Amino acid sequence: MHDSLVLGIDLGTSGVRVAVLNEQRDLLYTDSSGYVRGLANPDDWLKSCIKLIKAIPRELRSQLMALAVDGTSGTLVACDPDGTPLGQALPYNIACPEQLDQLRELVPAGQPAASVSGSLARALTLLQQHSRPLILRHQADWISGWLLGDWRFGEEGNNLRLGWSLSDQRWPCAFERQEWREALPDIRPSGSRLGVMNAARAKQLGLSEDMLVIAGTTDANAAVLTADAADD
Repeated sequence: MHDSLVLGIDLGTSGVRVAVLNEQRDLLYTDSSGYVRGLANPDDWLKSCIKLIKAIPRELRSQLMALAVDGTSGTLVACDPDGTPLGQALPYNIACPEQLDQLRELVPAGQPAASVSGSLARALTLLQQHSRPLILRHQADWISGWLLGDWRFGEEGNNLRLGWSLSDQRWPCAFERQEWREALPDIRPSGSRLGVMNAARAKQLGLSEDMLVIAGTTDANAAVLTADAADD
């Protein structure tokens, strides 16, 4: 019997990298692809992922049982409820100082989401740019949603700068009074099971229909975890 293999998808600033590992955490395969039009284009994220997954040797793809996605934690895109982007994403390095007054009304000073360079400031900007109903998703959460065919979920680490509290396990109380509250994801812990890959996506990518999609983390956290693994 073959070892069960897992797939990691890293959505970075300039491109995407994939890695296949076995149960002993040995790296069996890796490859990368740069974005064509840049970090602000969700279509680039998706095309890079599809290209790289389909290029994994068939004998390795046939043994994959689960995958997880990490991404730049502040890159945010507004989508319709079915996950279709309504325009370009706002990358993590875009500040929105015009949102400072609103931020002060929503979150206490000093919180990760209180900064004009945080995801919440970008979310408020996207909400002004697009009509509702819409959903707001970070880069890794959007790709995980595409794989599932279900964009309900968001991973905890990716959403700290949007306002999610790890200690309280909830969004700020002020969010509950906002008409855009339903645009936020249903938060899941890193490493938790989000669901089984959408059957049509699995067929398109040449993966098992039993493939599990696991909540990943931020690209920074993934780098730390990789460093720890290399030291073992």
